[in-house]
Amino acid sequence: MHARYDAAFSQLPAALQAALSPIINDADFHAVITASQVESLKQATGMSDSELAFALLPMAAACSLAPISKFYVGAVARGVSGNLYFGANMEFLGAPMQQTIHAEQCAVTHAWLRGEKALRLHHG
Repeated sequence: MHARYDAAFSQLPAALQAALSPIINDADFHAVITASQVESLKQATGMSDSELAFALLPMAAACSLAPISKFYVGAVARGVSGNLYFGANMEFLGAPMQQTIHAEQCAVTHAWLRGEKALRLHHG
């Protein structure tokens, strides 16, 4: 697991930690959780789609780069494929704040770059 996730991971419920560990410890983990992995996580934790996405927000926020505001924000987008995509805010030193990339923008772009054609709303 990349060190950036350590603090967020330690705050997750134990069942989610156990189920998520092999996913994020994979050398090919690129802040995407596949649909089959999502189903496994839901089964292991008893969480709904929305509960799982909400629980993963700190993991997404761990990807944030916020040297100006120090306000670390994460977002999780669910593609029509069922995959979950992490996104995080990004600030750039020397650039105006309006050049900040918001976590939601990042998650949507991440999904699009991975080939998603549309997103699903999270609901209960």
